[in-house]
Amino acid sequence: MTMNIDIKQLDDSAIEVLTVPELKKYLRLYGQYVTGRKADLIERLKDRNKQKLISPLGEVLPDPNLLSADWTKDLCKLPNFTDNDIYNYLVLRMKAKQQLRSGIFYHDRHVHSIEYHDVSESCSHCIVRCLNPDHRVWVIMSKVTGNVHSADCNCTA
Repeated sequence: MTMNIDIKQLDDSAIEVLTVPELKKYLRLYGQYVTGRKADLIERLKDRNKQKLISPLGEVLPDPNLLSADWTKDLCKLPNFTDNDIYNYLVLRMKAKQQLRSGIFYHDRHVHSIEYHDVSESCSHCIVRCLNPDHRVWVIMSKVTGNVHSADCNCTA
């Protein structure tokens, strides 16, 4: 298994065949603990992917990378949010330099081609994504408050 594969491309069976150094590299990349047996590291990495798709209210959200229908460029339903909401998630909540560089990408206006997905009328969260040749970014945010619940990207940051 090559070390430059993005975790988003790894399903549970692919995670299970990673070596301990590979598992630790991915866990470090995402700010997770790297101690424990191989089975612990595997479970921690699998759980990390699953938790990003569960809202604070316990709603199981679809994987934004797998959603192909019902995206809209009409952003009228996009919740109000501020630069501080993005900063709080990227830097304060994630507590990693990688996310600080992501914030710089955002402030330098590398984030564009934005699309919105409502998930469902009854769901408390929505998904916003940015698609362009260099970056694929998604954010799950509260429809009411605009607070960012989780986010991910394939950028070099």
